[in-house]
Amino acid sequence: METVNPDERSLLLDQYLSWVDFDGVIVLSPDWCVDAPLWPQSEATDELVPKPLLEKLTAWQSIFDSNYRWRDDSRPEGWLSDEARIQWEGAALGLVSELAATLAGKARLIVDLWLITPSDQNRELQEYRSTRDAESKRWQEALDEAGITLEFRSPLNDESGQRIEWIPRNE
Repeated sequence: METVNPDERSLLLDQYLSWVDFDGVIVLSPDWCVDAPLWPQSEATDELVPKPLLEKLTAWQSIFDSNYRWRDDSRPEGWLSDEARIQWEGAALGLVSELAATLAGKARLIVDLWLITPSDQNRELQEYRSTRDAESKRWQEALDEAGITLEFRSPLNDESGQRIEWIPRNE
């Protein structure tokens, strides 16, 4: 392995973290236990969305969190009521349109409303994930070559409850 000087390692890590934080694509997709249904969950994403729209998206996400249960051993996955589903679906189109207009020229928007159309039937989402996976593999190879190891921590398994973060670990 070729030796990489500390400045080059730092630059590579900064470039990688910028790519992870925002690669020019925002995915709108509900998920449990998030404030807003925008991915990546980052300040860079939040900065592209005006506060009033972010508040609407957060309220829409809250409808999902409060009314869509996930599957466990005692119950099936699904909406708690038809009224909640209708309210959530009814708000979706307007929010998608407003977000698309807001992001025009700033970021590509991919809509993954998996409750309406399963993700595996969303060709645009599948193509993005495939491209993102390939790019992630290239980044991992570059980081490995530079001797940089990253540890991934999530708020779901981190007692601090902070946002997802990447922690560099040098070998």
